[in-house]
Amino acid sequence: MWETCLRLAEVYAYEDIHFISSNTRDFSDSNNRKKLRPDLLNDLKERKISENRFYYWTSLKSFIDNCAGIIAADIDKRESIISEIHNNVNGFIQPINQFIEKKLLCMNINDQDILIPGTNAVLIGFDELSDFVIEDISNLNENESEYLLDICIDGVGIVESSSYTQEIKEFEDIVFDIEIINQHGNGKCTVRMLVGMKAHLRALYNKAKKHITSIELDYLDDYNCPYCPY
Repeated sequence: MWETCLRLAEVYAYEDIHFISSNTRDFSDSNNRKKLRPDLLNDLKERKISENRFYYWTSLKSFIDNCAGIIAADIDKRESIISEIHNNVNGFIQPINQFIEKKLLCMNINDQDILIPGTNAVLIGFDELSDFVIEDISNLNENESEYLLDICIDGVGIVESSSYTQEIKEFEDIVFDIEIINQHGNGKCTVRMLVGMKAHLRALYNKAKKHITSIELDYLDDYNCPYCPY
């Protein structure tokens, strides 16, 4: 059991580990039953597992009373903050809509992780957009003046690109509603298509002003790629 716990601590190197056992005879320090035996602490040191993220509890009740309740309270606080931000039309939703209009639209997306035929692919609009989902929030410390938000926008983008007629045929079963809107001769053409995509944004949200102060695009990717593992 101890070896399994050590392996888990190594695999999940950035996570807190909570080891719960009522077997104080085998695991507890003889002078302090709430601490691990010195040789077990040495196991942690040898495997470079910090004691700051490895917690030992002698009962499930002790874990719940001292830790689980705090974790649950932190989760509730986090969800409450996210809900409040989500419902802030002026400080959250409008700034993102403005960012989409000014920064994403008319953006060349050939260097993004999206499967699109041709070159000079430009995002000209969205046919559908989901709600703006906060996937992660950092800087929950009271001393921080701003939250760092990881935001995901799921939608169907309208994209135009320069391609060749033959290439378009190869993509007809992959890309939504692809159509040729202009022929240029020699097989060249301009095409318009609907592409399922996700925009991943990072934003700073001022706690006092309750307003986004800056937004940047992290990356775009699609969810309709037949070569992707998801």
